[in-house]
Amino acid sequence: DSTENDLYGFALAASGERVAVSAVARGAVYVWARQASGAWTLEATVQPADLRGVAFGESVALDGDRLLVGAIGVGGYRGGVYE
Repeated sequence: DSTENDLYGFALAASGERVAVSAVARGAVYVWARQASGAWTLEATVQPADLRGVAFGESVALDGDRLLVGAIGVGGYRGGVYE
């Protein structure tokens, strides 16, 4: 469901059979998992309601089930990391 201006793929991270893909302009990160059949399915969409006006998804890190998401514009543009 990406659009031309949502910056889907701005940041990527992979771990095992999962990949996290950010869409910064949407303020969302999508976690995809590869199934035994080889097909990729959407496992989770992370989009916090309290981060309006920040660039949620500027960076992502994925290690197993642990996802870290960077956001600039938080706290007077100091930035933040969300788990």
